[in-house]
Amino acid sequence: MTVDCFLKFFKFENAKTSSKNIELKNGKKIPLYAIEEISDIPGNKEYTYYSYNERTESYSIRKLYWDEGLLTHYLYHNEPEQLQKLLDSGVLYKEIIKKMMLANKAIDANVDEWEKNDTECQLAKINGETELYKRLLNNLRLQARTEVYKNILWT
Repeated sequence: MTVDCFLKFFKFENAKTSSKNIELKNGKKIPLYAIEEISDIPGNKEYTYYSYNERTESYSIRKLYWDEGLLTHYLYHNEPEQLQKLLDSGVLYKEIIKKMMLANKAIDANVDEWEKNDTECQLAKINGETELYKRLLNNLRLQARTEVYKNILWT
């Protein structure tokens, strides 16, 4: 995204920006990193991460959805100092991905362990009840996700 487009469309009032700015040739200062929170019509939150590339003199953009969006929302509203540190250091996106990978590995490990000890799952698997088996695994995944997020992401 060009700097002109960024300046035209970016909503500074709905955003947090890095403390470090880049001064353009025309004297304007723009943030090196920024995260923008946008609410859609039903009130869902969407996050867009901007990272300025000095070599190309443009912004890279990443939309943060699903799990990445949940973690971003948590940081944005509950840990603003931590969010600011990550923005200032330029590692926000990297840290979000790292934490999500760690959380997903823990969720998968929990589901694998719980599946082995869940009689209903084992019976559905043995009896070839694929749809029931999938539903049971999804339920285990949701339970694991709740616990893992509490212990890994929200700490």
